[in-house]
Amino acid sequence: KDIIEANGIEAARENLFKVRNNDGLVGIIDKKNNVIIPFIYTYLTFSDEFIIAAKDVKGKSYSGLLNYDGSILLNFKYHLLSRYKNLRHDLLIAWTEEKIYNYKFSMYKTKTFQGIIDVKGKIILPLLYEFISPINGTDYLTIANRNYSSEGVINSNGEIVIPCEYDEIPHDFFNDNDKFITVKKNYLYGVVDFNNRTVLPIEFERVVIQPHKNDYYFAVS
Repeated sequence: KDIIEANGIEAARENLFKVRNNDGLVGIIDKKNNVIIPFIYTYLTFSDEFIIAAKDVKGKSYSGLLNYDGSILLNFKYHLLSRYKNLRHDLLIAWTEEKIYNYKFSMYKTKTFQGIIDVKGKIILPLLYEFISPINGTDYLTIANRNYSSEGVINSNGEIVIPCEYDEIPHDFFNDNDKFITVKKNYLYGVVDFNNRTVLPIEFERVVIQPHKNDYYFAVS
């Protein structure tokens, strides 16, 4: 077989290799130089079960999912797809583009919004949020409504556990055993648990959650 000209080779999984050709496109070959996934993609990243891929369609980039035999698992209709370790293994963050009319400047602008889907494309969390951000060291993620008007929290299944009713969910202190979360509203701070029950009312200028043996205490000012 002819050797494929390449300017980058990376192991994808056992006996498979991701190759970027001289045109900047990415595909997968096996150790015998057989093309398993053709060189039509601009981006490939791997999980145990599937491949997140991106390709250009009429000058725009779209993302979808591939099986390791090259067949399409999820159609290429998303602006971007990504996996977060905080989420269940079969869930992904999906971005979509939407044209928003700006009345101030009498013109449309394109904005991206995020949500959560499963590998079959089922919508778990609607693609309506400004951002979805992992809270390090936990199985939770923060979400923000359109225009960043309010924030809330979802769990690893993409379920809303704290609705978007706070101005900010600071990521000041978390670990795997956290029971509480700091919230901000009208420039003041308080504490809720992960069922959104009030632990400390929102009436303090500063709140710090500190673990103490098998319990917690709150430093306030």
